[in-house]
Amino acid sequence: LDEVAAAQSLASLETLRERIEVESDLARIQAAGDAAARAAKEFEDPTALREIADARGDVDAFVAGYEATARATPAIASDIAVRLLDAGRAGEAMAALEAVDAKARYIPREYVDARLAALEALGRTGEAQALRWAQFENALSIPDLRAYLGRLPDFEDVEVEERALDHALDTAKPADALAF
Repeated sequence: LDEVAAAQSLASLETLRERIEVESDLARIQAAGDAAARAAKEFEDPTALREIADARGDVDAFVAGYEATARATPAIASDIAVRLLDAGRAGEAMAALEAVDAKARYIPREYVDARLAALEALGRTGEAQALRWAQFENALSIPDLRAYLGRLPDFEDVEVEERALDHALDTAKPADALAF
């Protein structure tokens, strides 16, 4: 019964996607002049198409729903990378993350988490550990330190814990050190 419901749901999503695309195409065809062209452009709803693609598990359609400039932002690249990782496409996920504009002012935590997951999926554990340590050093991130320590061989963690405490004490932000 669940399979029937899932199949009906997927069929409904496909019908909805097709309807949006047809309506968008019709609006473009009927567009005459700038005002009509703007109206046709407004009818296109890439958000709805991305949501449909996401619900269908169609990663490629989800990615195609973003323009290249949007895919170069850390938040969008993170969303894309997570979906690619879930689809077992770690190399493409890393490529999406590496395509982020180097001038991005803010890197959200989701980007760091997606990058860590991609590095781990690609077997690049040394780079993942370096990123965890850098996150700890920059923000005294306890979850990153715990993850870093959890991946160390037995008895190496004691030395690293001492190094982490020394780093926290040497930080220029006493409130952060105290919270740590």
